[in-house]
Amino acid sequence: EGGLVPDHRTLLLFRLGAQKYAFAVEFIVQIVSMVTITSLPQLDQMVEGVINVQGRMVPVVDMRRHLGLAETQYDLYTPILLIRSGDWTLGLIVDEVLDVLDLCPEEFIPAKDILPADLGQAPVVRDLVQTGGGMTLVLDPEQLFLPHQREALGRAARWMPDSATGAGLQAPVGEDAKSWVGPEAGA
Repeated sequence: EGGLVPDHRTLLLFRLGAQKYAFAVEFIVQIVSMVTITSLPQLDQMVEGVINVQGRMVPVVDMRRHLGLAETQYDLYTPILLIRSGDWTLGLIVDEVLDVLDLCPEEFIPAKDILPADLGQAPVVRDLVQTGGGMTLVLDPEQLFLPHQREALGRAARWMPDSATGAGLQAPVGEDAKSWVGPEAGA
Protein backbone atom coordinates (compact mmCIF):
# COMPACT_ATOMS: atom_id res chain seq x y z
CA GLU A 1 0.00 0.00 0.00
CA GLY A 2 2.88 2.33 -0.69
CA GLY A 3 4.22 2.80 2.86
CA LEU A 4 7.53 1.88 4.36
CA VAL A 5 8.02 -1.84 4.87
CA PRO A 6 8.91 -2.64 8.50
CA ASP A 7 12.02 -4.74 9.12
CA HIS A 8 9.89 -7.35 10.90
CA ARG A 9 6.33 -8.18 11.89
CA THR A 10 5.36 -9.79 15.16
CA LEU A 11 2.57 -12.38 15.18
CA LEU A 12 0.62 -14.18 17.89
CA LEU A 13 0.10 -17.76 16.71
CA PHE A 14 -2.90 -19.80 17.82
CA ARG A 15 -4.49 -23.09 16.89
CA LEU A 16 -7.99 -24.13 15.86
CA GLY A 17 -8.05 -27.88 15.34
CA ALA A 18 -4.95 -28.85 13.40
CA GLN A 19 -4.62 -25.49 11.59
CA LYS A 20 -2.43 -22.65 12.86
CA TYR A 21 -3.62 -19.07 12.57
CA ALA A 22 -2.14 -15.73 13.60
CA PHE A 23 -2.94 -12.10 14.25
CA ALA A 24 -0.41 -9.27 14.16
CA VAL A 25 0.31 -8.46 17.82
CA GLU A 26 -0.78 -4.84 17.42
CA PHE A 27 -4.37 -6.15 17.31
CA ILE A 28 -4.05 -8.16 20.56
CA VAL A 29 -5.34 -6.38 23.68
CA GLN A 30 -5.05 -9.27 26.14
CA ILE A 31 -5.29 -13.04 26.47
CA VAL A 32 -7.57 -14.38 29.20
CA SER A 33 -8.44 -17.89 30.32
CA MET A 34 -12.02 -19.06 29.95
CA VAL A 35 -14.45 -17.15 32.14
CA THR A 36 -18.20 -17.31 32.50
CA ILE A 37 -19.83 -16.24 29.25
CA THR A 38 -23.31 -14.80 29.57
CA SER A 39 -25.42 -16.21 26.75
CA LEU A 40 -27.77 -13.82 25.05
CA PRO A 41 -31.09 -14.96 23.56
CA GLN A 42 -32.23 -14.16 20.04
CA LEU A 43 -28.82 -13.18 18.68
CA ASP A 44 -26.86 -14.48 15.74
CA GLN A 45 -25.44 -17.93 16.57
CA MET A 46 -22.00 -16.50 15.85
CA VAL A 47 -22.14 -14.59 19.17
CA GLU A 48 -21.38 -16.93 22.05
CA GLY A 49 -22.32 -14.22 24.56
CA VAL A 50 -20.57 -11.48 26.50
CA ILE A 51 -17.92 -11.35 29.21
CA ASN A 52 -17.14 -8.63 31.71
CA VAL A 53 -13.63 -7.26 31.23
CA GLN A 54 -12.78 -4.52 33.73
CA GLY A 55 -16.40 -3.40 33.89
CA ARG A 56 -16.94 -3.44 30.11
CA MET A 57 -19.15 -5.89 28.25
CA VAL A 58 -17.14 -7.60 25.50
CA PRO A 59 -18.90 -9.81 22.92
CA VAL A 60 -17.34 -13.24 22.50
CA VAL A 61 -17.21 -15.31 19.32
CA ASP A 62 -16.27 -18.98 19.08
CA MET A 63 -13.73 -18.92 16.24
CA ARG A 64 -14.39 -22.59 15.43
CA ARG A 65 -18.05 -21.87 14.78
CA HIS A 66 -17.27 -18.62 12.96
CA LEU A 67 -14.87 -20.35 10.56
CA GLY A 68 -17.13 -23.37 10.03
CA LEU A 69 -15.04 -25.86 12.02
CA ALA A 70 -16.39 -28.60 14.30
CA GLU A 71 -17.16 -27.28 17.78
CA THR A 72 -15.38 -28.59 20.87
CA GLN A 73 -15.85 -28.37 24.64
CA TYR A 74 -14.22 -25.51 26.55
CA ASP A 75 -12.24 -26.02 29.73
CA LEU A 76 -10.75 -23.68 32.34
CA TYR A 77 -7.65 -23.21 30.19
CA THR A 78 -9.39 -22.46 26.90
CA PRO A 79 -8.00 -19.07 25.85
CA ILE A 80 -10.01 -16.04 24.82
CA LEU A 81 -8.07 -13.57 22.69
CA LEU A 82 -9.22 -10.02 23.30
CA ILE A 83 -8.52 -8.27 20.02
CA ARG A 84 -9.01 -4.81 18.64
CA SER A 85 -10.93 -4.67 15.37
CA GLY A 86 -11.49 -1.06 14.34
CA ASP A 87 -12.89 0.64 17.44
CA TRP A 88 -14.14 -2.65 18.89
CA THR A 89 -12.74 -4.99 21.48
CA LEU A 90 -13.88 -8.57 20.84
CA GLY A 91 -13.26 -11.86 22.59
CA LEU A 92 -12.33 -14.75 20.30
CA ILE A 93 -12.32 -18.29 21.69
CA VAL A 94 -9.46 -20.36 20.27
CA ASP A 95 -8.14 -23.85 21.07
CA GLU A 96 -4.62 -22.88 22.12
CA VAL A 97 -2.20 -19.97 22.01
CA LEU A 98 1.05 -21.30 20.53
CA ASP A 99 3.73 -18.66 20.25
CA VAL A 100 4.79 -15.12 19.45
CA LEU A 101 7.04 -14.87 16.39
CA ASP A 102 9.06 -12.05 14.82
CA LEU A 103 9.24 -12.55 11.07
CA CYS A 104 10.82 -10.68 8.17
CA PRO A 105 8.47 -9.25 5.52
CA GLU A 106 9.95 -11.66 2.94
CA GLU A 107 8.52 -14.58 4.91
CA PHE A 108 4.94 -13.42 4.25
CA ILE A 109 3.02 -14.55 1.18
CA PRO A 110 0.11 -12.17 0.47
CA ALA A 111 -3.09 -14.22 0.32
CA LYS A 112 -4.26 -12.29 -2.74
CA ASP A 113 -1.27 -13.71 -4.64
CA ILE A 114 -2.34 -17.35 -4.23
CA LEU A 115 -6.01 -17.54 -3.17
CA PRO A 116 -8.88 -17.16 -5.66
CA ALA A 117 -10.22 -13.59 -5.88
CA ASP A 118 -13.82 -14.84 -5.52
CA LEU A 119 -13.12 -16.65 -2.24
CA GLY A 120 -15.68 -14.61 -0.34
CA GLN A 121 -17.04 -11.20 0.55
CA ALA A 122 -14.39 -10.45 3.19
CA PRO A 123 -10.69 -11.16 2.69
CA VAL A 124 -10.26 -12.71 6.14
CA VAL A 125 -6.84 -14.22 5.34
CA ARG A 126 -4.30 -11.43 4.88
CA ASP A 127 -1.10 -13.47 4.48
CA LEU A 128 0.31 -16.97 4.71
CA VAL A 129 3.53 -17.77 6.55
CA GLN A 130 5.57 -20.98 6.65
CA THR A 131 6.15 -21.82 10.31
CA GLY A 132 7.47 -24.93 11.99
CA GLY A 133 5.18 -27.79 11.09
CA GLY A 134 3.17 -26.15 8.32
CA MET A 135 1.49 -23.09 6.91
CA THR A 136 0.00 -20.44 9.20
CA LEU A 137 -2.91 -18.28 8.04
CA VAL A 138 -2.52 -14.66 9.14
CA LEU A 139 -6.01 -13.27 9.70
CA ASP A 140 -7.12 -9.67 9.24
CA PRO A 141 -9.27 -8.68 12.24
CA GLU A 142 -10.63 -5.71 10.30
CA GLN A 143 -12.16 -8.17 7.79
CA LEU A 144 -13.10 -10.97 10.20
CA PHE A 145 -16.80 -10.09 10.26
CA LEU A 146 -19.25 -9.05 7.57
CA PRO A 147 -21.42 -5.96 8.20
CA HIS A 148 -24.46 -7.97 9.37
CA GLN A 149 -22.19 -9.90 11.77
CA ARG A 150 -20.80 -6.64 13.19
CA GLU A 151 -24.39 -5.53 13.79
CA ALA A 152 -25.05 -8.77 15.72
CA LEU A 153 -22.01 -8.07 17.87
CA GLY A 154 -23.32 -4.57 18.54
CA ARG A 155 -26.71 -5.96 19.58
CA ALA A 156 -24.94 -8.21 22.10
CA ALA A 157 -24.01 -5.22 24.24
CA ARG A 158 -27.54 -3.87 24.32
CA TRP A 159 -28.85 -7.16 25.74
CA MET A 160 -26.58 -7.13 28.77
CA PRO A 161 -28.26 -5.59 31.86
CA ASP A 162 -26.48 -2.95 33.93
CA SER A 163 -25.42 -4.77 37.12
CA ALA A 164 -26.29 -1.80 39.33
CA THR A 165 -29.80 -1.06 38.07
CA GLY A 166 -30.85 -4.14 36.14
CA ALA A 167 -31.62 -1.87 33.18
CA GLY A 168 -30.27 -2.59 29.73
CA LEU A 169 -27.09 -0.82 28.65
CA GLN A 170 -27.66 2.22 26.51
CA ALA A 171 -25.29 1.15 23.75
CA PRO A 172 -25.23 3.14 20.51
CA VAL A 173 -27.24 1.84 17.57
CA GLY A 174 -26.38 1.47 13.89
CA GLU A 175 -23.04 2.81 12.64
CA ASP A 176 -22.14 4.10 16.12
CA ALA A 177 -22.70 0.65 17.67
CA LYS A 178 -19.12 -0.38 17.01
CA SER A 179 -17.80 2.21 19.47
CA TRP A 180 -19.36 0.75 22.63
CA VAL A 181 -16.13 -0.98 23.69
CA GLY A 182 -12.91 0.35 22.25
CA PRO A 183 -9.19 -0.26 22.69
CA GLU A 184 -8.98 2.71 25.02
CA ALA A 185 -11.25 0.89 27.52
CA GLY A 186 -8.32 -0.76 29.28
CA ALA A 187 -6.11 2.33 29.21
